Amino acid sequence: MMKKTVLAVATGALLTTGCAQKSIESPAVSSSGTDTIIEKRFDHRIDIEKLKNAITKAAKSAGWMTTPLGERTIIAEKYFSETKNIAAEIDLSSSGYTIEYSSGQNIEKEAASLLEDLEKAIEKELEKEGKNGH
Repeated sequence: MMKKTVLAVATGALLTTGCAQKSIESPAVSSSGTDTIIEKRFDHRIDIEKLKNAITKAAKSAGWMTTPLGERTIIAEKYFSETKNIAAEIDLSSSGYTIEYSSGQNIEKEAASLLEDLEKAIEKELEKEGKNGH
């Protein structure tokens, strides 16, 4: 009985600490249709303003419009037509960011893929800024 308890506690500790230790190369993606959440954790700290600027620039290059919502949140929206669009909420911290589907119209099948494309654009921009010393 004691071995099972220790194993359960150790497994729980491993599961709860695993997400916090993810590096920039491995996003945690939780997805089922429009319940998509992409969580990125860096292995280093980053300035919030630099992160915000990189996300805004990346989103624009990928065809998304952004609107700041407070100091640590960005709303990203992409319109395909009058009847097809998607919106996501991006929450920022000095240790990473989270992209979460917030709404859309006629986009259910593509939502996860579109958010993953946005995440890839953000990572590409962060990598580019890192190489430029920003």
